[in-house]
Amino acid sequence: MRPSYFLVCALLSPAVIGCSDSLPPPPNVKPTEPTAVHVKSEVTPLMVAYRDGFDITGAPVAWTVAPATPPDALKMVTFMAHDAYSIAVVCAVNANTVLTWQSLRTVADDTSEMVKEPTIETPCTSAPPARNLVTVKMVQAGFVHLDDADGTAASAGQDVTLSVTNGTFDLVATTNLADPAMNKTAIRRDVTIAGTQTLADIDASMGLGQIPLAISLDNPPSADPKESTEVVTARVDVTTKNNSGGARVSEATYDLDKTAIKIYGLPSAMLTPDDTQSATFVGTEKPKDTMITTTRSVTKPFATGDKTATGESGLALPPKIAIPDWGLDAGRLTVALPTLPALDSLSIETSGTSLDGTKTAKYQMDISSGYFDTTTLARPVFDTDIPGFQPAWKINFKLHYSRQITSQFDARDEDGAFVDHETSQFFEDVPPAPTM
Repeated sequence: MRPSYFLVCALLSPAVIGCSDSLPPPPNVKPTEPTAVHVKSEVTPLMVAYRDGFDITGAPVAWTVAPATPPDALKMVTFMAHDAYSIAVVCAVNANTVLTWQSLRTVADDTSEMVKEPTIETPCTSAPPARNLVTVKMVQAGFVHLDDADGTAASAGQDVTLSVTNGTFDLVATTNLADPAMNKTAIRRDVTIAGTQTLADIDASMGLGQIPLAISLDNPPSADPKESTEVVTARVDVTTKNNSGGARVSEATYDLDKTAIKIYGLPSAMLTPDDTQSATFVGTEKPKDTMITTTRSVTKPFATGDKTATGESGLALPPKIAIPDWGLDAGRLTVALPTLPALDSLSIETSGTSLDGTKTAKYQMDISSGYFDTTTLARPVFDTDIPGFQPAWKINFKLHYSRQITSQFDARDEDGAFVDHETSQFFEDVPPAPTM
């Protein structure tokens, strides 16, 4: 049975609004010996701060700011943690964007018999590898994929340009015909990319025909628009040996009236043992008169001929994330979490203009299920009350900004084997506050 998080109100800061009158359960008694936690960054952050646990009132202890000397000291910061702890790291994404990343975890999340001390990787990374513009002509209209890049040819004979790094990849092309049952897919393997170049034309119609898959959805939303306005689509992707991302094989909209969908996959003859296919159902809803979008999805890998392809097992969409109760506490964004789907981790993100108007400021808070279990956290706050935290790093919530919540969960069977991956997301665009 999947876990469900019915969260009660606990304090993440000394003054959090929207809580019940009762105090949260007392924090767990700290073990005698703390554990070293290592915070590792690829490039030097602008700031690293941390705090270990809670005081006797149930509030988190004060932040400790790591010293920035000697040079590059912030690339690896080590502190001692007893159980639940928080990390705050500020990264310069580029000249115009700054990210404040907070990670709320427990020591047990990242330790094992083999790993005695957690090492937490931050988002402060160097610039990604340079990308090349690779052009290929699609003889037939359709879709083309190379490594992690997708392209579309709206008509036959159209050139498509893809942006990829140097390396050896597989070129996957699929026709886009009026009758999806007639679509074919061609795979050109071991394509070496070393700079900007033009590849030989690819004709997807010379590939193999796709095969129908009897993939079912166990919990479709109501077809009655008075009960639900959610739209459900399904997509089949193939990730080949040399590609880092999935290539589109087929996509269709779920028929809520007939509770059925026609979707197609690749035959075994096209695949190698290192190739994987996956089926994904996505539900999308935009509540009327709001700037909110909710999505939920479930993805399951399969091999042609297994129980997913033959319809012996259906997929189920995870619950939606209900509209949460957002608030401001002394200029800090807080959110009272609704009952959440089953999750391994929760990410809360917001983006807007910096308080001094010079940059785009972003916040991201990643919270582990272990932290939820230990603290019964119900109202996270993007805590920027850290000594030395600069106005250029803070979001001006009086101006336009966006906010979202994303849950991730890997479902497993009784033996611990992976079953499927589930994601639920809430996204909202927030207009500027009205002026008086």
